[in-house]
Amino acid sequence: MEEEIAIENIIFLNDILNEAYKDYISIELDEPETKDLLYTSKIHLHSFTENRKCSVKYCRKKAVKSHLFQESLLRKNAHNGHYLYPAADLDKRKIKISKVGINKALTFPGFCEFHENMFEYEKKEQLEYDHELQTLIYKAICYHHIYWDIVLKKTESSVEKLIEKRYEKFEKFTNGKYRSLFNLLNIEFKDFHFADSRHKDFEQLLKKRKKIVNDALKFKRLIWQDIILDKEENLKSHIIEIDKVIPIFFSYLGNLTIKNEDLSFDDNACLIIHPFKESTKLIFTTKTENFSTLKKLLDRLDIESALHFILSSLLYVSDNWLINEEFYNKYLPVKLKEALESANFLPLKPI
Repeated sequence: MEEEIAIENIIFLNDILNEAYKDYISIELDEPETKDLLYTSKIHLHSFTENRKCSVKYCRKKAVKSHLFQESLLRKNAHNGHYLYPAADLDKRKIKISKVGINKALTFPGFCEFHENMFEYEKKEQLEYDHELQTLIYKAICYHHIYWDIVLKKTESSVEKLIEKRYEKFEKFTNGKYRSLFNLLNIEFKDFHFADSRHKDFEQLLKKRKKIVNDALKFKRLIWQDIILDKEENLKSHIIEIDKVIPIFFSYLGNLTIKNEDLSFDDNACLIIHPFKESTKLIFTTKTENFSTLKKLLDRLDIESALHFILSSLLYVSDNWLINEEFYNKYLPVKLKEALESANFLPLKPI
């Protein structure tokens, strides 16, 4: 008799759980409730208030505001003291080409006051030694590591808030009818984790962003070892130099795909596009074991192809860039501007 009662209780509880599950999966989150999560990759590091330590290994001093790009060159190539850059319009849920002043142009909490001296060469507005090139790449890698570390934290926080919000809507929708029963049975409702496709999407997003942070950290360690050794042992760079000053500042760290006929490169790399005193440099950096293929591909680029690569990178490679407004209005192809100004996200995936 007791066994029959126990079985009936189990069946009853299962029926209740099945009913609760059906009610739960019927709850939808509105698009405005998810937009913060979707756009958490668009953050402004200059306004980030968290106290961060210096990026240099073993240094525990507080980081101050650092410019990703050389400040003197930013000032020289600006238009009326500002640049254009792709910001996120959360209300319209699309990219908005906006203005940013030099003091806030891709700054980040990167290094302490002492280690800012590593970049003293920037005042020369030119790269003259390999060590200077390595520290430029190091700064770009540190920027991306900090950027995505902050993005990951914001994403984790957003996911937690969305899950809590869905449970709140569930409680309100069901008028607490399951809560009373679970309280009676001494069961914590929050311990139940119903299968949810959105939860899986969130988990995939978190997994992807954790990988980006870990990959950036690996590159940071490798370039620092090379700086200490004063040679290209772990990472190697190839520079394409254009004898014109193109007022575009661009930085990217992540998977880079370049294909040309019989050759293809598809691996992690750091790409910097930086105007200097009399020229513009495209700096490609990757792991030593992958460098040969990348260099062969880049050797095939003529100046016209390099210029096309710079412009297409604004759309297809990264959204970490600044561009002179006058140059943007006068020289960017109309179709490229239309694509940038109508994009919901950047970068786009090539068709």
